[in-house]
Amino acid sequence: AVTADGSGVYGWRANDYNLLGLGAPMAGAHPTPIVVILDPTSTFDVALSLSHACLLQRTTGMAPAILCAGSNSHFQLGVRVATDPMHFHPVPVFL
Repeated sequence: AVTADGSGVYGWRANDYNLLGLGAPMAGAHPTPIVVILDPTSTFDVALSLSHACLLQRTTGMAPAILCAGSNSHFQLGVRVATDPMHFHPVPVFL
């Protein structure tokens, strides 16, 4: 969920494939929202799938970035190594 002012992203659920971007999958469900990312200088949009999540980060004065976490088995995170540790990876883009 994106905060009302767009400056933060919260998530909750099982952390399979590290969809919450916490650095490693964790057993069990997380029914209480946890901070995925909080940056008062940025706004975020979120896109989700079954095995990965991506955030579009917009910061005044900087190029937008896409940050993704989750399974990278088919290189869907935008990084070259399928076995790369699962965490949010910034990928600069031009929009």
